[in-house]
Amino acid sequence: MKKVYIETLGCQMNKSDAERMFGMLEHIGYTQTEIPKEADMLIINTCSIRQLSEDKAYSAIGVWGKWKKKKPNLKIVFAGCVAQQAGKDLFKRAPYVDLVLGTQRLYELPNLVKRIEEGERIVSTEEKPYEENEIQINRVKSINAWIPIMEGCNNFCSYCIVPYTRGRERSRKPELIIAEAKKALSEGFKEITLLGQNVDSYGKDLPEGHNLSWLLRQLNAIEGKFRIRFVTNYPPDITDELIDT
Repeated sequence: MKKVYIETLGCQMNKSDAERMFGMLEHIGYTQTEIPKEADMLIINTCSIRQLSEDKAYSAIGVWGKWKKKKPNLKIVFAGCVAQQAGKDLFKRAPYVDLVLGTQRLYELPNLVKRIEEGERIVSTEEKPYEENEIQINRVKSINAWIPIMEGCNNFCSYCIVPYTRGRERSRKPELIIAEAKKALSEGFKEITLLGQNVDSYGKDLPEGHNLSWLLRQLNAIEGKFRIRFVTNYPPDITDELIDT
């Protein structure tokens, strides 16, 4: 099997995305390594909330680009929020990068990897989300399991870049969330943390009644002893129903 190394910067959502990446890549013949120089493919999962994180991402791929001179078949993937911002301009700054993967195209990764293995260089940063399929998730072993329930934000606060990097609010299908929670609990996790840039908006694009309060009640009905957490909240969207729940 080929080896892949993923360096993740930023928030819990990025960590969750990395777990999904590992699961998808395992299906197409990759195994995880913690030693970057051993890898056949290097992925940096970037964050653009702070300039320091963005600078760190460019610094990392600069080093990887030097490695590629000695190892021409090495594949380099630039993913996450900085990738979504930079798009095709990244190829000008880092011509050794093989794939620029935007935040809304995560589930396209297996198909894109097969193409870059054949010599293509690809930018996939479309704002139309790539449809999620049932995938294996290689979770980091701990007490807590990260479970995304929605992505994006509609608030456009003056200081925040999230709506431009993660897009508008999109709720994940509840059946996928519940199935993922049950699987994580069956694997021994004792806590699930629901993730979203604005979890209080969950369900606004789903049938009436399917909101965060409803979802919490569905998860609470699962058999077993476990904790439920959720982040991040946007105060104006907190309802009396959510407080009661």
